[in-house]
Amino acid sequence: KNFYLEGGKKLFLITSGGQYYKGIVKAVFIYKNSTLYYWEFPYPYGNLTDYNASELQPLYHFSSVSFIALNEELKGFENYYQMPYLLKVEIDNQTLIFKKYFDE
Repeated sequence: KNFYLEGGKKLFLITSGGQYYKGIVKAVFIYKNSTLYYWEFPYPYGNLTDYNASELQPLYHFSSVSFIALNEELKGFENYYQMPYLLKVEIDNQTLIFKKYFDE
């Protein structure tokens, strides 16, 4: 429902796809120091970019990770403030493309 991408390395979402909590959650993916981290909170209130850094969960070590929002013209952005047409995730020279499954 909500999306914010910062510098191609921090992805903030309000989603129903939580791993630890049922229902709508705030989910955060952060790539730093060669590690991809994840954090989620069961109540998606407050500022979308607020998270508890001490609760970041390391997912895996990668040599490179980047998030790129693509608009309908397929122009890429490392900073993006709305739900993109596509999300491109590049991990260690592999590319994944995500598209929103349905429209509101």
